[in-house]
Amino acid sequence: MSIVKKIMYLIVGAIMMFSLIAVPTQVKANGISTFAYFDPAPVSFYGSCTSVSNHYDGDYMAVEVTATAEDGRSRELIVEVYVEYTNTIHRFRTYTDGVTRKADYIPIAGGSDAVITVTCSDSSVRVTMDTKMYSW
Repeated sequence: MSIVKKIMYLIVGAIMMFSLIAVPTQVKANGISTFAYFDPAPVSFYGSCTSVSNHYDGDYMAVEVTATAEDGRSRELIVEVYVEYTNTIHRFRTYTDGVTRKADYIPIAGGSDAVITVTCSDSSVRVTMDTKMYSW
């Protein structure tokens, strides 16, 4: 094969590859994507604090909590996640030590509203808490 034919094949091949790359394609989803994500502003409270009801889609949800006490001491917090669809409460323990702890794989049966309540073992101290909640 002559050098001219090789160059022609290379040029035609490059044009074909460029046209495949440059042509926009339409992507169609085959359903609604799941995954809720809530990252509310940090809150401060005495005693206990309850979130608004949020809807989580998917099969599971998780809650991440980072908390500190006003006096700097570590105190126990009990986090309760009420899953409306299954009428269940899932509890986990965290502390006011500034460490982020996560409760995950909380079953939500394909989607549910959920409410989170956090209670401090010492209601006389002000707790500041940052939470993130999400589902998959």
